[in-house]
Amino acid sequence: MKRITHVVLMFALAAAASSFALGQATLAKGEKTMTGGPHADTLAEELMQLERAYDQAFIRPTAADMERLHTDDFVMTARGRVMTKADLLARLNDASHPPLVIESLTTDDVKVRLYGDTAVTTGRWKRVSKDAEGKDTSAAGFFTHVWVRRNKTWLVAAAHYSPIADQAKQ
Repeated sequence: MKRITHVVLMFALAAAASSFALGQATLAKGEKTMTGGPHADTLAEELMQLERAYDQAFIRPTAADMERLHTDDFVMTARGRVMTKADLLARLNDASHPPLVIESLTTDDVKVRLYGDTAVTTGRWKRVSKDAEGKDTSAAGFFTHVWVRRNKTWLVAAAHYSPIADQAKQ
């Protein structure tokens, strides 16, 4: 009887492991991965499109775009600072704070991981930009975005940006 119990237990563990392995999906070019069920590929592509829209919204940011894309409790960390959604909106509406002139903002090596109604996207970003006086402010680095789905809409709840270390200082 013990032998049958052990065989059944081993079969159950093997079945669970293979089910988990089948739940892992790899998308085009093997660069985007996530855990999920039968709709995982569709959701991952939706999030990749949202990432591209998010990039475009930051080239010429408007309060309406920032309101539409972020949760009310959104928080961003970058360059050692923390900014909330309210801070971001206030900065956009502050005429005394001239915005950067962003020529382009691109991302690559983007990976999507799905966890039910939460998704984490990671990748690299590159910005070509100048300040109001024309000084080059271009930068590059890594990002992490946490997306949450509320009422069938994906919103960014948290963002973290880390610059690439200055090559000359290495």
